[in-house]
Amino acid sequence: MKKLKNYIESSIGIRLTLYYCAILLTTLVLCGFVVIFGMNFALTKEANSKIKVAISNIQNSLQSEENPNLNDPELVDQAGSLELWIQIYKDNKLVSKSPNLGNIKLPFYNGPVKSILINGQEVLISGKDIGNGIFVEVAHPLKREKHFLAVLSGLLIFLMMGATLFAMTSGYISVTNTLRPLAILTKKVKEINTGKLDERIPLSGPKDELYLLAQAFNEMLERLEKGFKSQQEFVAAASHDLRTPLSVIKSYNDLLKRWGKDDKKILEESIQTIAVATQRMERLVNDLLFLARVESKPRINFVKVNTKELIEEIAKEAQALSQTITVTFSTCDLYVNADEDYLRRALWALVDNAIKYNKENGEVKILSREEGNFAVIDIIDTGIGIKEEALPRLFEKFYRVDSSRQSSGFGLGLSLSKEIIQLHGGDIKVKSKYKEGSTFSVYLPLYPPAIKGKNAIL
Repeated sequence: MKKLKNYIESSIGIRLTLYYCAILLTTLVLCGFVVIFGMNFALTKEANSKIKVAISNIQNSLQSEENPNLNDPELVDQAGSLELWIQIYKDNKLVSKSPNLGNIKLPFYNGPVKSILINGQEVLISGKDIGNGIFVEVAHPLKREKHFLAVLSGLLIFLMMGATLFAMTSGYISVTNTLRPLAILTKKVKEINTGKLDERIPLSGPKDELYLLAQAFNEMLERLEKGFKSQQEFVAAASHDLRTPLSVIKSYNDLLKRWGKDDKKILEESIQTIAVATQRMERLVNDLLFLARVESKPRINFVKVNTKELIEEIAKEAQALSQTITVTFSTCDLYVNADEDYLRRALWALVDNAIKYNKENGEVKILSREEGNFAVIDIIDTGIGIKEEALPRLFEKFYRVDSSRQSSGFGLGLSLSKEIIQLHGGDIKVKSKYKEGSTFSVYLPLYPPAIKGKNAIL
């Protein structure tokens, strides 16, 4: 019993078939009860009507004659159906009865139709005094009706069992065929591992719930595949960026062990180089920690921020640090709801990028404008630009467009900016033409926040 229960619970097809059959059987049983009850009511009503008609016919026949013959066999025949049992009394004395009564004698009863048992058989009986000392008693045995109902009940039970068996068989086949994509999906899930993330569930048949499930699973696999590749690239890039300063530190450490202690020049060079390498490692680790904190959706301290003041500060700092690049700005008073420190970090990463990858004696412009419910900050450079095929991956962690960028940073700045801006309900858009420059447009919801629904990212 326990094995059967476990088998049933392990198969959704069997459970669905059993549920369907249980519902069907319950419906058939209820319909059967209604049919039997309705047929019994109709047959009883018909028998009741026959009794009343028989009494009425006898009464009419006797009243049409001056000296009726109560022993006349035709009197009983005029009553109607041969199924009826009839007794006629004169002055409380039985004077006539129908031949089909045989040795049976009806109990004396004067009243409307009611059900009684005679010799263990259910009978409908009624009696009426029709005048002149004459009393008529009519009964209708329900043997034929009971037999008909018994046959009908047996037939209905047979049909119910047959219909249930057919429904169970056809239902199981139908459910099994319907759930076959689910079985394929389950098999694929078991087969898929990190080495088979490029596999997909074949999509076919009607676009029902299972089709949509398989489609959603394929989309999930695609995201996992991208995420896994991104993770592999992330680990490889992080390892590469950490290995370089570590190699430098190890090399100068070995150098110090051999000659550095006695050679001040080598000692000073080693200390400075190790300090630079350490700073590079520290910067990478801090960027990684900051990125992890941003991706974990930290609690943002939203305040009213004037983008004009923030842009002016960033532009002045950028101009002070850049030597050959001109940084200009043109802004207006636009207020956003933001965490000023996070927003400064995001904008600075974009401006820093525009300076690093600019041409010699190039220019960086920082502009602000209002567009719908958004404050838009455009960071425009006259730099080397970005190839069109590189744009979709531009905000991936550690992604660098080409080898010319590898020495300039870790490939985390744009990813950090994107995460921060999205935390603020905004987005970043990029327009770039290779060898002519790029424009990064930051969209931030205006302060006060717009009504929900009107604040969607463009």
